Order: sequence, then C-alpha cells, then structure tokens
Amino acid sequence: MPDGIEIYFSASLAPGQREIVEQSIASAAERTRAEADAARERAAEEDKLHDAITARLAKLIRADPGVAEALEGVGMRPFKAKDSLRLQGPPGGGRDHVIPASPTDSSVEQRLPPYDFAWRWHHNGGAPPFNQSGDQRGRLGVDARAGGGVAGGASRFVHAHIGVGCIVRTDRPIAVELFAPRSSRHSFAIGARGIGASATSEGGLETTFMRGGQVLMAGTFPWWRRRGSSLSENARGRTGFTSVFPSGMGGRIDPGEYTFHVGIWAFADCSSGIGSAGVQSLVESSIIEMRIHRRD
Repeated sequence: MPDGIEIYFSASLAPGQREIVEQSIASAAERTRAEADAARERAAEEDKLHDAITARLAKLIRADPGVAEALEGVGMRPFKAKDSLRLQGPPGGGRDHVIPASPTDSSVEQRLPPYDFAWRWHHNGGAPPFNQSGDQRGRLGVDARAGGGVAGGASRFVHAHIGVGCIVRTDRPIAVELFAPRSSRHSFAIGARGIGASATSEGGLETTFMRGGQVLMAGTFPWWRRRGSSLSENARGRTGFTSVFPSGMGGRIDPGEYTFHVGIWAFADCSSGIGSAGVQSLVESSIIEMRIHRRD
C-alpha cells in the first residue's frame, strides 16, 4: 500500500475483498495525485510572470529599511481560524431526500452506516491536514491549514481526501445507478499580507465506482475555490446543505465485485512572499446512506 493511505475495514469483509478495496483506493489516489500534480504545474507556469515582477519589487523594498520593517510587522499578525470540525450526525429530516425507484429497477439496494470500509489519504508531496476524522459511520471531516499566517499551518501545501465505501456484487450483467444522500458543510479562511503573498483554498465532494484498480465511473463536485494575493487581503466563507452526490451516476457492469466510494477533499496552499500568508480549508460531510439501483 502506498505511503499516506489508511484504510479501516468491516470485520465482515473477507481477505480477498480487503485486497480489492486496497487496490481500488491505491489506484484512485494515484489518479488524483497525478491530476493534482498537473494542475500545480499549470499554476506554476501562470505564476512565473507574477514572480518576476515580485522579485524586482522585493529588491527595491529590501533597499529601504523602513518599508521592509513595516511589511515585516504586517506579516507578524496572523489571522485566527474561527472554525473547527464539528462532526455532527445528519440533521433532522435528512432522509427527506427521497430517491424514487424507477419502474425499470429490478432491485434497490440500500446501504446504511456502518459501511464496509473507510479510507483517508493525503498527497505524499505535501503535508498531512491539521485535523481529520472519519469512520465507517460516514461522518467525515478534513481541516487543512497551510502557511505561518494561521495557527497550525503547514510549511507545505495540504491536499487531503477522506471517505467511505461499500462492496457491490452482481452475478449477471446489469445496469446500475448510484446515489448518496449526505449532509455537508464547508468553511474557509485565507489571508495574504505583503508583496508577493498569495493563498489558495479549495474543497469539495467526490465519488468513484471501481473494479479492482480500474476506475469505471467517477465524479467530483468542486464546492469552492478562492485565491487571494495582494498587499493585504482576507476572505472567509461558510455554507452547508443536504444534497445527493452522486445522484444517478451509472452504467452497465459485468458479473463480479466492485467498490463504490464516497468522500470529500480539501486543499490549502500559500506563499508568504515579503510578508505572510495562511489558509484554512474545512470540509465536513455526513453520508446518510449509499444506494445502488439495479436494472436488468
């Protein structure tokens, strides 16, 4: 199993099923890491011109002790992270999100907590999250922090994922549609103070359906992305809602055993420049149920 991946299994899973789960999570993590690396490379290219301008400004600023001292003072005032993981259960009425069965469905399989397995991992090129929690009951939370401008901020970027899943079996070719009602919330805070300082916060929901290491279906719901870069910038935001994600993701599958994953992710990264920067990206999601609609 690659570094940085943790998996927690139900005692009911056989050794062969655990191996299928391990293979699927390792493959999904590698795929996501490759996509994240490519995105950071693109961002680095876009930042080259900005960095060149900042380098010239930095040279001028360092030549003036008074300005340099003033910027250092600005950078020494970190902002306070005002939110933390709550990890509450689903709100009352969470099951009101009714998913009707189609007349063509031959069966509807409803999975309730605790699920077959839980997992978590972070990008091995970055730091682990400030705090995270997730169990087989589907109460998931990630608090990712980066930069000296926030308490507990890592010195590198943080890109963390956490989720739950179940084994799906079929003894004949069928079509499946996948649903997962969930209660979620997010909170973020970014601060960038000083010349060349920047901060980026992202997070969202994700799901995959796999056979061994092969991704058959996948989806992400980027909940927010906020980037700040200026002499003095701060931004905060939070929201919460009950939704269904995935909501009908599906396709035709052959006989065998598959893994259905539902999770969340958070990303935090910053550059202090001449000053300081900090980011907090917090995501929580309580997975109310996982449902598989089967059609012949």
